[in-house]
Amino acid sequence: MPKLIVNLPAIQCYVKGEYLHNLEKDFDNYYDCFWVTAKAVHGRAFLIESMVLDYGALYDKLPLSAYTWKRPTPSGLFANVGLFVL
Repeated sequence: MPKLIVNLPAIQCYVKGEYLHNLEKDFDNYYDCFWVTAKAVHGRAFLIESMVLDYGALYDKLPLSAYTWKRPTPSGLFANVGLFVL
């Protein structure tokens, strides 16, 4: 049971698709969302409840790692990867 539930201002961000499907599929998609509440459970990090606009649903208790402020660009995904041929 949450010990603390706090309403948040409408903060727009993106949620990673894999967190909406139990980390099994939809790895490359990001969905628009708004934070609704933050919940604190004893001994755990904050969990966020968010409204996903594409699905029109509230997703409860997603970790902070499920969110990002901007979508990654395709050129930035492998910018730091170097290929070495022996």
